[in-house]
Amino acid sequence: MENEKATQLPIARIRTMMKTSPSIGQIAPDALFVVCRAAEMFIGYITKNAHKKGTKALDYKDLAAYVEGEDVLEFLVQILPKKITVREYKKLSAERKDEDDDDSSSSSESESSDEESGEEGSGSDESGGEESGDEQEDGAGSVISIDSSSS
Repeated sequence: MENEKATQLPIARIRTMMKTSPSIGQIAPDALFVVCRAAEMFIGYITKNAHKKGTKALDYKDLAAYVEGEDVLEFLVQILPKKITVREYKKLSAERKDEDDDDSSSSSESESSDEESGEEGSGSDESGGEESGDEQEDGAGSVISIDSSSS
């Protein structure tokens, strides 16, 4: 097939990704070629714009910073989160814990006043604990990727 030679991404890999969608049945060769070319163009667009002038290499942090700064690429923020060091993560966790402690003390005061008036407080079942793993949501709902290579 001449289309396979005209693409840089492997057609078989693109076909496999497309088949993971339950709404897709048969995939026409022309449609597969167009999706493959569109993916190549999208990757080229992001890398060209994220690459800093004067540097020889494109780093993850360049891609993450570009995606974070572009409103039209907001859908990629969860896929390419900004990495932080373990030290920054611990600092953020401590700040969140302090905020949660402040919130829980003010909410427990309001719950105790509700109980005095005869109403039952629903309590706070939201877990303020820390998530395990290498990713954590920040206060804005964005996922933060932890870079444990430097501390």
